[in-house]
Amino acid sequence: MGRTKTAFVQTKGAFLSRTVKTGLQEGNWIQVLSGLSSQDTIAENAQFLMDSESFVKSNDLSMR
Repeated sequence: MGRTKTAFVQTKGAFLSRTVKTGLQEGNWIQVLSGLSSQDTIAENAQFLMDSESFVKSNDLSMR
């Protein structure tokens, strides 16, 4: 509790951090209450990022 929740959203060639508000969680599923839209593409695993202000250049924009 009290920790900032962050999602990494794909933009033109990079992943940028975005603060999100979360709700219920069950297993690997987490309810996102605000901070993302249904059109956003997010990184599934962002462990390689150093902090919430980081961004990563993306070579593959297709996101299969």
